[in-house]
Parts: sequence; structure tokens; C-alpha cells
Amino acid sequence: MGKHHFGQCASKNAMETSSSRLSSMRREPTPECLAEEMEVSSVLLLDSNTFEILHSHELEGSEMAMSLTSCQLGNDSQPYFVVGTAVIMSDETESKMGRIMMFQASEGPERMRLVYEKEIKGAAYSIQSMDGKLVVAVNSCVRLFEWTADKELRLECSDFDNVTALYLKTKNDLILVGDLMRSLSLLSYKSMESTFEKVARDFMTNWMSACEIIDSDNFLGAENSYNLFTVMKDSFTVFKEEGTRLQELGLFYLGEMVNVFCHGSLTATQVDVAPLYHSSILYGTSDGGIGVIVQMPPVLYTFLQDVQKRLAEYAENCMRISHTQYRTFETEKRSEAPNGFIDGDLIESLLDMGKDSVEQVVNGLKMPLLNSISSSETTELVDALAEDVLKLVEDLSRIH
Repeated sequence: MGKHHFGQCASKNAMETSSSRLSSMRREPTPECLAEEMEVSSVLLLDSNTFEILHSHELEGSEMAMSLTSCQLGNDSQPYFVVGTAVIMSDETESKMGRIMMFQASEGPERMRLVYEKEIKGAAYSIQSMDGKLVVAVNSCVRLFEWTADKELRLECSDFDNVTALYLKTKNDLILVGDLMRSLSLLSYKSMESTFEKVARDFMTNWMSACEIIDSDNFLGAENSYNLFTVMKDSFTVFKEEGTRLQELGLFYLGEMVNVFCHGSLTATQVDVAPLYHSSILYGTSDGGIGVIVQMPPVLYTFLQDVQKRLAEYAENCMRISHTQYRTFETEKRSEAPNGFIDGDLIESLLDMGKDSVEQVVNGLKMPLLNSISSSETTELVDALAEDVLKLVEDLSRIH
């Protein structure tokens, strides 16, 4: 039969181990598989302080863990770790089998145990909780499962209008779907009818790498040409055949592949900085980068946009191309000038400049009074002075 050659796996360092396999998967390993190293996917329980591996649950050699969330479901007060998997076969272009696995963690001798599993016909690319229920992206479908009193997942409704649904985010009854190549779409769950309603779609072609809900009307996306973009639900324009559009607002070339968004902050909230921004969203990239995106009041955005333009003209860069050209949103299909984003790295370069240089950059600009900035009220504008601008940039730099 040959021998299995395993690489270094997490279970060797774990205090406890367990394993499971799909009951319907009965394929024997081929001689080619036996002669090669086998990649083993595991679900790990880590100590929150030391990151020591407390428990490792190994999956089948051809089964990969694709998604993970922690949530409470239905009327069950017990928190669960829910893992979505896919069975990857070399002779299949698309996964045809996977599992939704629910784990329970405890302080007892059995640190983590598999309490429930459900086989699905495809890869569970993304899992999110919504009002005590589970939303799962399975290949081209978005499925909603209810956690019953018998502690089983029951399929409630599905949406099939996707090429491959890779990413999901939820807020209240809204579900944002990031598709492999059809950009973003927005669904609404109707609890009375137990159905999904199509709310809006971005009709541009974007190969998505991550998505996030900013608020109920605005949404953030990242695509595989290293760009970021924002869209807004256009409630005033409805097309008979297409429905409501997600209208593009912001376009920006980041230069890194974003693969995760989440609401949060890198620092403790600063009382004196809070009025300057809201809706802080963190992102992570495939290169290991971490960044933050925030929303600003219109009056502050307008001022920083003017400063950004002045800085781009004043400061030289090593690439010898204009800032606008560098930040241009560009894919294989289209090229659009950057819009709707402020380049924080460029703005913070003011802190490395002398006061006289800063004075030249901001000369003639009007800036809002820092203690009266508001997103809803009229803010008084005053002449921009170097010390005031530097204080503003220092306050904003505390975001990260």
C-alpha cells in the first residue's frame, strides 16, 4: 500500500486531539496520494493568552476548513464554534461535498468536542450568524439554516443568483454577498415569509477578495487587482429588469490584496479624537499587512482632500509618477481615477516635514475648527495654520 508522508501538523503540538470524516466519503487514497506529502486541515483551540494549542481536531486529508465563526443560535444559550469545510478532489472543478461542523469548548478534560455536523453539497466558503440563525455560502448558493429545538440545522431558504458566493457579511436582516466575479449583491431576510429578497446589486464586474457592511446603505469591497471600492444603495433609481443598483462611490488602488475586513479598532477610543471619524473598519492583506478605514464628516473630508492634492503636487516620490496615477483604480477591464478615499499615508507625511514646508502646503486653505466638527451641523471654517493642521494629523494618526 505504501506509506503516508505527513508534514509537520498542529496535532503533534496539541494537548488533545480528535478527528472526524464525512460518512458519505469512502474514496480510498490513490497510489499517487500515498507517495506524496498529505496536507491535513485542522480546527485548533488556542489559549487566549499564550496561543498554546489546547486541542486539535483533524479533518480528512482531502477536506479543507474554509470558514469559521463563533455564535449563539436560536434559543440555545451555548456558544458554538461553527466551521465550514469543503472536500477538494483533483478531478473536480468545483467541490461537490462539504460539512458544517459545530464545536463546543469547555474548561473540562475535553477542551473541544464536535457536537453536531451536517453534510452539504458543496464548499462552505463563508459562514455568518444572523438573528440566531446561520447564513452559509455554499458554491453558488446562499443558504439560511435554523437551529431547531432538537439541536439540528434545518434549511429555511436559499438564494441561487450567484456564480460562486465567496464572502458573506450580515447586519440586522441584511446579507451582503461577495461573488467570485459578479461583485457585490445585497439580500434581505423576510422572517414572516421565510425567504430572501433581492435588494440591490453592483452590476460592475469585480473579482472579489473581501467585503464588509459599513452601514445599512453603504458597503465596502476589495477585489483581486488590489483595489478598494465603496457602493451605496441607490433607493431612488429602480430598473424593471435589473432592480435597485449598488452605485459606486469610492475607488482606490491600495496595492495589496485584502482578504479580510472586520469592524474594530487598533487602539483604545480617544475621547478627543472620536468626533473626527466613525465606523472604523480593520482590514488584513495576503502580504500580512493590517490597516484601518474610517468614515469622516464631509467638511473634514473636503479639507483633507485639498491637503492631499497640495501634498501630491509639493512632495516628490521615488516612483516618479503622480499620486493620482498611482492610486488609480485599475483592472483588466477598466481604469478609473481615485475618488472617495483619502490616502492616510500621504497625509501623515506632513508630520515628517518642517513647519515652513507645512505652511507652504496649507497656505490659503480653509479648515474646520477641530472642536466643532460634526457630520450634521454647519461647521465654521478658518484659515489653515501649520500648527493646527499638524495637530489634526497627529490626532488622526492615533487611529492606528
